[in-house]
Amino acid sequence: MNMYRLGELNLAQYKGVRLIITAVIKDVQVKQMKNGQDMLNVTVVDKQAKRLVVWFGVSKADTEKAQGLIGKVCDITVDVKPYAEGEDGVSLIIYDAYENVNLPIDLFVPSVENINYYVDNMNNLLTMCKDTVFYDIAVRLLNKYWDTFSVVPAAKSNHHVLKGGLLMHSVSVALGCYNSYLVYTDIYGQNFLNLPLLLCGALIHDIGKCFELDYDNLGGAVYSDTAYLETHIMRGLSEIDKVVTELDIMEDRDEILELKHMIASHHGKLEFGSPIKPSMPEAVILAAEDEKDARMNCFSNKFAKLEPATGDVTWGADGMTVYYKSAGPNGSPDDSPIGQVVENVPETNNSSSMGLVV
Repeated sequence: MNMYRLGELNLAQYKGVRLIITAVIKDVQVKQMKNGQDMLNVTVVDKQAKRLVVWFGVSKADTEKAQGLIGKVCDITVDVKPYAEGEDGVSLIIYDAYENVNLPIDLFVPSVENINYYVDNMNNLLTMCKDTVFYDIAVRLLNKYWDTFSVVPAAKSNHHVLKGGLLMHSVSVALGCYNSYLVYTDIYGQNFLNLPLLLCGALIHDIGKCFELDYDNLGGAVYSDTAYLETHIMRGLSEIDKVVTELDIMEDRDEILELKHMIASHHGKLEFGSPIKPSMPEAVILAAEDEKDARMNCFSNKFAKLEPATGDVTWGADGMTVYYKSAGPNGSPDDSPIGQVVENVPETNNSSSMGLVV
């Protein structure tokens, strides 16, 4: 019987076939069938690939076995059954599962693959902000919480749900802010936007998620106990206050208030959790780029399974969301303005070690 990694399979091609798939078992949920027997809904992952597989008519020993395999790389024997309502038109029925002790889990955990791209761009963006109070605060916070900031996802669900997702999201937002700065500086002049405020605010806008989310070591996150009592916006504001005290920079009161406003207003609307709406052009840009980057990541995830000129519908708390993939050609990477961030700013010397400008 052939063995395959889950992420390498086009399961629609294997209807009616029994396979052994290798993946990490992330979650096991016990359900009861109509006949009174138990069944298991088992979530398995391999990098970006994620599937729900079903184990019917399980015994107590089967349930204990499956629960004992959570968080482990496993070889899972499945029958690929035609199922019109299933993903790819199939459902996966588990026949048996065993731990694979020969493969490290890091090969299977969903993670940002080009993490150095984001680290390098973060350092380049911070270099533009040197000799400002915004730089001092941002660098202190990023260094202080780097071990968490660089691995935790950006959210529990919806967007950037992978190891390093918070770093990816924060830098992507900052790059978007920089490109907006270039556009509006050309239109309204050099004194219209405060670039260090904009970039540093973008890089640390979600620093409070280092406390709101706990990394689950499987590419995802769960809400921490802290999340029951405060939002990541609240925690981000209090962390800035702590750093201001540590750096003894209370005299820079106006700049500190401006940076705190960036964090406080980055959800854009009161109903989205911000205690105040954006009052500065820098804050408006940050809120727009934050929402845009989250949505682009959702589109990217959907596009991985869509052919051109096709769509997908997802139902959530906000109702129906439609994702449509254009039939037209994609733009060349050479056309992207993001590249000028790397090209126009001197490289830092320590990006491959700590990952941060110091």
